[in-house]
Amino acid sequence: MQSIIEKQCESYLKIKNKIRKHDYQINRTLSIGSMKNKIVVLLLTEQPKVVLLELQNLFQRHLEPIRMNRNYERKKSKIRQSGKYKSITNYKRAI
Repeated sequence: MQSIIEKQCESYLKIKNKIRKHDYQINRTLSIGSMKNKIVVLLLTEQPKVVLLELQNLFQRHLEPIRMNRNYERKKSKIRQSGKYKSITNYKRAI
């Protein structure tokens, strides 16, 4: 569902990318995080178009630049050298 709304935003992105230095894309982490809060409202409401337009506007507000040759190795930290491994969250929550 998130990718369908993202496809609807492509025309907006093309217009914005002509003006800016870098090409921009929709922030997927934030869009999926906002979808999980709105999916119940979307299914239960009488007018889903209103919620879909609200989500589309939210997706268009949160863009991130596509930077070429950005491929950094992920650093995994070891919490404990001995004993039971304790997993940690590597990223903070988007929403």
